[in-house]
Amino acid sequence: MVLDAAIADTSDEDDIEDFSDGEAEAVPETQPLHGDAVPATRVEPEGGGVSSSTPAHYLSLNLAAMYSSNAKDGPSSYPLSGEMELEIGLKFPNRETAMLAVKNYNIRRSAEYKVVESDQSRYVCRCKQFGDQCRWMVRVAKTRSSRFWKFRKYEGPHSCLASLMSQDHAQLDSNVICQHIFPMVHADATICVKVLQGSVESAYGYKVSYKKLRRYLNALQAFLPGTIVDLQTRPYYVGNTLDRDSVMFHQVFWSFPSCVETFRHCIPLVSVDRTHLYGKYAGTLLMGIAQDGNNNILPVAFALVERENTDSWYFFLTNLRRHVATRPGVLLISDRHAAIKAALEREGCGWEHNVYCVRHIASNFATSFKSKEAKRHLVNAAYSKTQEQS
Repeated sequence: MVLDAAIADTSDEDDIEDFSDGEAEAVPETQPLHGDAVPATRVEPEGGGVSSSTPAHYLSLNLAAMYSSNAKDGPSSYPLSGEMELEIGLKFPNRETAMLAVKNYNIRRSAEYKVVESDQSRYVCRCKQFGDQCRWMVRVAKTRSSRFWKFRKYEGPHSCLASLMSQDHAQLDSNVICQHIFPMVHADATICVKVLQGSVESAYGYKVSYKKLRRYLNALQAFLPGTIVDLQTRPYYVGNTLDRDSVMFHQVFWSFPSCVETFRHCIPLVSVDRTHLYGKYAGTLLMGIAQDGNNNILPVAFALVERENTDSWYFFLTNLRRHVATRPGVLLISDRHAAIKAALEREGCGWEHNVYCVRHIASNFATSFKSKEAKRHLVNAAYSKTQEQS
């Protein structure tokens, strides 16, 4: 009797807690790995006799089976794209890769599943229509050596009637999309978003939405309680037809709770300025900057707007005053941009005190008069003290 036969009946694929996967142990250097099969070796007990405590099957070991070079010691070559059918015995290097294979398999078949068990050692899924209509299920568990995640049980393919791919397939998440587009982005970092969208749609039959900003802002508010967000959108038209299921980004204001709290301990003034965004995503970034008692600066508020005009500045300044610079008597410092002046004059803006930035005035002065000496005198005059201050 050989060792293989002795352990043949001990495995239980249906028991998820049994992580035995028949992996070969490390091979001693003295054992041959190639060539003809190694004959069974008789193991004689010490002293020449047969010990009554030694099981009979231990005396005849099939070393060829124990140290076979055909033992699979690596993950399966199953393609993560999901075209091939799943099967028992598939091995993956980690839990995330195994989950990705299951997701891709179901997405390509327009089928959805629900996770019924998931922890650090197992991952069990069933078809959403599990029961009389479909018996599809998969059980993946960690191997005893913790090297792989192995398909322990699988019942498939789906026997339910798969519906057409909807626009919100539960398993088509960012991980699946990232796995698909990463090689393309890695090969060409300047690749157009529309090309990536087309590739995903071609592979999965799903057109990836370009509207991710709202989810990002929701995540900020969920994981950073106290984050202030004011997102404004506009109706979205396809030609002359209103798309009631979609909206178009207009502008957004946000400030983090740490910024709001820190401003309470800063000098009661805030400087505002803007910078234009270049490249693929145009627009203008508006910012509010605070200053502490040691003259360190701190950004406290932000806004993304389409362009710099009276409406965009009014949107930013009212939010800045309402949510961040809430103390009375806070001084607003800005350049002499006409849109800022018009916004401050509009009813409801909320700023009682505002002055102009000396550096901006001096820069504009130098542009008009072309004199560094005159610019220096202007700056010195602005920073000089009055008689009362002296």
